[in-house]
Amino acid sequence: MIDIPVCPNCGKVTPAGKFCEHCGASLFSVQLNTPSPAYIPPVTPPLPDQVKKRNSLSQVILIVFGLFLLAFFALAIFGYIIGPAPEPGPPVPKTPGPSTTPVWHTEAPDTVLIRDGGYHYFYQTLDKGDIVKIVLSTNGPPVDLLIMDEANFNKYENSISEGEFIDAWYILNIVRDDYTFTAPVYGDYYFLLDNTRFPLSGASSGKDAKVQVTFSYYY
Repeated sequence: MIDIPVCPNCGKVTPAGKFCEHCGASLFSVQLNTPSPAYIPPVTPPLPDQVKKRNSLSQVILIVFGLFLLAFFALAIFGYIIGPAPEPGPPVPKTPGPSTTPVWHTEAPDTVLIRDGGYHYFYQTLDKGDIVKIVLSTNGPPVDLLIMDEANFNKYENSISEGEFIDAWYILNIVRDDYTFTAPVYGDYYFLLDNTRFPLSGASSGKDAKVQVTFSYYY
């Protein structure tokens, strides 16, 4: 560091020597002007509240980290005890539902008395393809079975007195027999038990007939 002499008389900086080059005064009592040290601001210590906040934040971070490690080790131990998930087994076969194969459904027998010269009919509405079985049994005198639609049934009622031709499915001279009928189209069908003299080649015993009739349906 270089000492710079200052004149005690005039206060001006002068080269080193015995006398001031400005005013000529003696420089023996000259005080050297030493520059002051650089200013260093004092360090303010943190306030107590700031210290508490920093400590609290550090504690929260440590607690969260500790909980994370605890959960990780718990899951690791649980997986070790329980073991890996079992692999899926083979698919369970489906249980078949109820069979849709059609079967015969038989109604209770019905017994009717058909007077000589009379008839009795059963009325059915059938879909195309419906199958009906008729089982007949008489007490001796034969009867005729005729199956027809509504239009031919009306003709039948006239034919008894007028001899009008009808279109029908039939079995003649039945004492004990069965017949299976399949409906060709949707419609109303008449199952008629005849004890008249019509048709001419049919049953004509001249006696009353007691007939047991059983209907069965295939579905």
